[in-house]
Amino acid sequence: MSINSKKVIGAFLIGASAFILIGLAWPQYQVMGITRSAISERDEIISDKKELVNTINKLKDEYQSRASDMARLDVLLPKTKNIKEALQDISTIAQQTGLGLASIKTSATEEKNKKDTGPGQVTIETSTEGSYRSLVSFLTELEKNLRITDLDSISLSEGGGEGASNILKMSIKAKGYFIKQDE
Repeated sequence: MSINSKKVIGAFLIGASAFILIGLAWPQYQVMGITRSAISERDEIISDKKELVNTINKLKDEYQSRASDMARLDVLLPKTKNIKEALQDISTIAQQTGLGLASIKTSATEEKNKKDTGPGQVTIETSTEGSYRSLVSFLTELEKNLRITDLDSISLSEGGGEGASNILKMSIKAKGYFIKQDE
């Protein structure tokens, strides 16, 4: 074999190995590029998901820290009419302040407009007897009560009977509120 033929065979082997290397390695190199971009996209998705999980955890912690506020809001503005509880509150306040309840009447305001998004109302009308101080004390305690109550009207008249010179007959009309539930 001559030197020229050895050079040709060497050049052929080098060319064939370069061709094989490029033919086999180049597609793998391209796959590696695609894989790297897919990995970076997945890393971005994972970081976004971690941020979302952190945000959810922060919101959950905030919700739990405000659980007492939510419980108080449920008392202030209950989710149902709960007329029995409203009557019990008024009866308890009347007993504590020395007013005698003669009668209690309630009525719930019906929804006339479905688009009305305000709170529902329960109207409470009471007839009581007691002293002026008892009335003032009753109104003060009603104001301190957690449940939101608006007084619509108070009418006073002199109580009759023997020895009842400082006894007043009172008629009180008030409104309590509740959150309307979608049906």
